[in-house]
Amino acid sequence: MKKLVFTAFLVSLLWVSLSGIYVYNRFNFWIGPLNITPVLMWTAGLTLVAIVARKLSLKTISGVTAMYWCGLIVIEYIGYYLLEIRRIAGDPGIFGSAIIHIPFHAYPFYIMAGPLFYLLTRKY
Repeated sequence: MKKLVFTAFLVSLLWVSLSGIYVYNRFNFWIGPLNITPVLMWTAGLTLVAIVARKLSLKTISGVTAMYWCGLIVIEYIGYYLLEIRRIAGDPGIFGSAIIHIPFHAYPFYIMAGPLFYLLTRKY
């Protein structure tokens, strides 16, 4: 479990620090130039993907992907509509929705991070 969380933390730290897209209207906690909030949220999310996929005995990447996308939509909905978290940049949401409001170049990572993390850590 420690190895799983540590790997999720490293992936999250790398993504958030390199992407530079995470500045919100609220819940920003900075350590130097790094917003720790998305690092912690990505770490929790990636770890949860691996744990839930194992608990549900998901064996195929399509099953993990479906689970991840459903979870991503729920979390995005809660963040946007219930907690009113917005990126300062104000990007439009994916397919005209208010969820996954990030720059277009970030979509590949965002929608594939969970399944790829599962593949990376399935032997842990």
